Order: sequence, then C-alpha cells, then structure tokens
Amino acid sequence: MTNRKSKSTIKTAFILLFGAVGMGWLYLTGAQINGAETRDALIAAIWSHVGHGVILAPFLLAYALWRASNKPFHFSAPTSLTHLNKLIGWLLIASVAFLVLSGPFVVWTHGFPLKVFDWFVIQNPISKHQAIHDQLEAAHVSIAKTIPWVLGADILTLAVMTSLRQLRRVTQT
Repeated sequence: MTNRKSKSTIKTAFILLFGAVGMGWLYLTGAQINGAETRDALIAAIWSHVGHGVILAPFLLAYALWRASNKPFHFSAPTSLTHLNKLIGWLLIASVAFLVLSGPFVVWTHGFPLKVFDWFVIQNPISKHQAIHDQLEAAHVSIAKTIPWVLGADILTLAVMTSLRQLRRVTQT
C-alpha cells in the first residue's frame, strides 16, 4: 500500500512539475514578444511562442484535466485551505483552458495560419477580423500575465497541504 502511495505521489509531482515547466516556458516565450527590438525579432518571437504553444497545448490541457479530476491529497485539511486550493485550482484550469483555446484564434483573427516552426501548418479556418483580434489578444496577454501568480499560489497551497499532512503523520506516530 505504501509503495502504491509513493508511486502516486511521484506521478503527481511529475505532472505538477511538467505542467508548471510548460506554463513557465510559454510565459517566457510570450514575454520575448514584448522585448523584441526589431520587426524581425518580433516575428521570430511570435512564431516561437505559437510553435511552442501548439506543441505544449495538448499537454497543458491534459494537465488541466488531470488537475480538475484529481484531488492531489486525500486527507482532512482545514476547510478554508481546502476551499482556497480548489478555487485556485479552478482558476488555473480556466486560465490554461482559455489560453490554449484563444491562442489559435489570436493568430487566425489576424489572418494567418498557425505555423508550427517549419514542421507543419494549421490552416486558418476563419477570415481576418482585426477588431476581434485586438480584443482577444489583449485578453490572452492579460490572462497570461496572471498565470505565474496563480500557478505560484497553487503550488504554495499544495505545499502547505503536504506539510500539514506530513506534520499530522508525525504527530500521530
């Protein structure tokens, strides 16, 4: 039984770590867009972010679905902490889902297909809509800026809950 719990804990840790690293990487590639000093650097930064986004999107959605369908730890924590963890978890899930779904539409409403490095292209199924593009891009960027804070809060509440669980284990023995 203990071995099963250890494997589950390790699996949970890897999923959380991979999700956090993937979100961090996309955040950094997105931040490079604002730091681009020339038009060529801007275009390269945008396509790098888009390419990484398309590659990581299935994994980030899988992380969000896993986070939604699993209780990371099964023990009685203080109710307020449990509720806070659930709220932060759902905020993270909603943010990731919005970013993954809005990303392609930000590109498509600007009139371009999704170019994933030089590997493949996902054609644009809609026509260019500059007004929608501007609003969607602003929402995409705004929500992306909250991800480090929400992810940090999620990791912090999970760490506190883990510490409480370990403390309870030590005091019960």
